[in-house]
Amino acid sequence: MRSIVRVVYAAGALAAGFCFVLSVPNATAQSTVLPTFTAAQAQRGEASYVSQCAQCHGRDLDNGEFAVPLKGPEFVQHWAGGRLDELFNHITQKMPPTNPGGLDLSTYVDVMAYILSQNGIAPSETELPADPAVLKSMAFPK
Repeated sequence: MRSIVRVVYAAGALAAGFCFVLSVPNATAQSTVLPTFTAAQAQRGEASYVSQCAQCHGRDLDNGEFAVPLKGPEFVQHWAGGRLDELFNHITQKMPPTNPGGLDLSTYVDVMAYILSQNGIAPSETELPADPAVLKSMAFPK
């Protein structure tokens, strides 16, 4: 009799746990998608990067003597899984250091497209938007 009670109790606990899991929002199921950018946008970003960023971050994005690398394992680990609006806000509010926020939003987003391309993300048919609300729905791939 005790073993039947234990089985019934275990089944009830399992069912309750299942219902609890179904009722708790899944944090990883947020509506984030992979970023999109075009090859042309990344090329524009490269030109802007060379003129605005390379002097600190280095021509290869990881060999500058005055700033952190913008490609490679350290950069990817820092931003992986993060929303692109966070990266966009960081760049637009702090770069370039001599004139934070001094570039137009399309230049910033083009540079972001270039940085994404240099971190192994493939271009697509859709440009990366300069709209923080849309960027909030995009995540830097893990």
